[in-house]
Amino acid sequence: DRWIGEGLASSMAAAIAPEVGLERPYDPSATATELPAGAFPLASWPAAPTPEQERYGYAASWALFDEIAATAGPDVMARVLQRVAAAVDPSAPVLGAAPTPTGRPVVPLTTRGLLDHLETVSGGDFAGRFAALVLTPEDVALLPRRGEARLAHAGLVEAAAGWEAPEPVDMALAAWEFDTALDRIAAARTWLEGRDALLATMEEVGLAAPDRLRDSYRQHGGGPEAQV
Repeated sequence: DRWIGEGLASSMAAAIAPEVGLERPYDPSATATELPAGAFPLASWPAAPTPEQERYGYAASWALFDEIAATAGPDVMARVLQRVAAAVDPSAPVLGAAPTPTGRPVVPLTTRGLLDHLETVSGGDFAGRFAALVLTPEDVALLPRRGEARLAHAGLVEAAAGWEAPEPVDMALAAWEFDTALDRIAAARTWLEGRDALLATMEEVGLAAPDRLRDSYRQHGGGPEAQV
């Protein structure tokens, strides 16, 4: 989305400006506040903006990225961009020093994806600021259901005990299809209950679970395919 590229570029340029003897040309937060007539949800940057909208878009995007850096810390955005470059699902847990590339095609970073990655990496709550400045009214209306789905996802990852969440669940969350995600999470939780009972029985007789059991769960979750 345009506001992401513009805001990130301006914020990074401002961060290194003192090193090359430059000053900020203006205060982005103050400028955005002075342009209420040009305000719009940043995710819906007009294709043919008015001069006021153009100025507002640049200033508000820059100001929000400065706010993100100040709130989340300097390393969070770097990790977010690493995850995007590695095609990691936005809801996937943060593991290791750097994300492992998934081998999937890298897709452009969207507003929804940025919000999801930010909250996953930082553990913070940016939904309110995105609702006020960035998201369309349609996406703002989805935020309560999003919160419910992300909380259920966290519970699923904990219950999975190292097996993380199934790919169909992560895909539904990334697409903001929260009803579907919640249905899939419920099915996966039921599957995990069966897995735990099976593993306990196998442990009693000295057996280890085959890798294909974990792989089936990761690929299919609690769907019929995972019952094989």
